[in-house]
Amino acid sequence: MATDERLEAPGWWPTKPFASRQDFVGTTQCVRCHSKKTVTQLTTPMAHASTQATNSDILREHDPISLQLGPYTYTISRGHAGIVYSVSDGTNSISEPLAWAFGLGNKGQTYIYQRDGFFYESRLSFYKALQGLDLTTGHGNKTPDNLEDAMGRLIDPDTLRRCFGCHTTASTTTGRVRSRSPHARSDL
Repeated sequence: MATDERLEAPGWWPTKPFASRQDFVGTTQCVRCHSKKTVTQLTTPMAHASTQATNSDILREHDPISLQLGPYTYTISRGHAGIVYSVSDGTNSISEPLAWAFGLGNKGQTYIYQRDGFFYESRLSFYKALQGLDLTTGHGNKTPDNLEDAMGRLIDPDTLRRCFGCHTTASTTTGRVRSRSPHARSDL
């Protein structure tokens, strides 16, 4: 079932909101009894559906990588803070360390960063067919009005839960997600 179809299916979602962090023992415990299954799972695309950005093979192989798109120059490179995502308009620039890389890279890879305690999806993603950066699927072609909008878009807590729910394991209990509303806080 394609992701779009799963999103529309009533009641279907891969996460279990009642799981607590202590119920997840991790792969090191699983391998003790299920070594053959663990080894084969590590070779599946799902085992590589997400990684911390610092562990991304794509970002390691394409360092640095940049794209000029309209008035903005986008760069992803290794820095003191890890993998740094920067946008410049020629006069000013803003940068944030990338936290996550979603996607194995067979088609592409999209990046997540945090700014002021909020999670954002990068405006640009890596595409295998291009061997470079281009607009992240779902981001419009309209030129952003400012550097912050050029960096990416805010991910609301429900969408963030869904992203991590499909791309990671036990993410429903790994932390707190802030939305723009001070009253709307949710567990990942």
